[in-house]
Amino acid sequence: MVEYIDNIFYRLRYVESFGTGIGRILESYQEYEKKPLILDSDNAFKVTLFNVNYIDVDDYIQLLPPNLTQEEQIVKYLKKNNKINRLTVEALLEVSKTRANDILNKMIDDNILIQTGSGKNIYYMLKIKLIDLLYIKSL
Repeated sequence: MVEYIDNIFYRLRYVESFGTGIGRILESYQEYEKKPLILDSDNAFKVTLFNVNYIDVDDYIQLLPPNLTQEEQIVKYLKKNNKINRLTVEALLEVSKTRANDILNKMIDDNILIQTGSGKNIYYMLKIKLIDLLYIKSL
């Protein structure tokens, strides 16, 4: 029965033929340190794909020049990561929750950041304008 369903999905172009995706997955991870983890058993297999865009905040802090302002550090982080949340700002700047919120709200008021999401899913992104883009590239 399973073979028939597989065949139907293949003919509808919902899936590709068996085994073609593993090679492409491995090929796409060639330039990265962490490789996909593939575990197999008698009747199944499990593939774990690591997020290649993940940047550890502690590692990133060591890369920042020491003379940047707090706002510049956030902008520089956002150039590489696209979005940031309050907890990351706390760790990045080594500040309290209140101070992190103050910095983020000031950057929103200054039209540098936009806030998206709500509750625990709030994160911040750069509000890009041409002049901001030129400023960001100069960092």
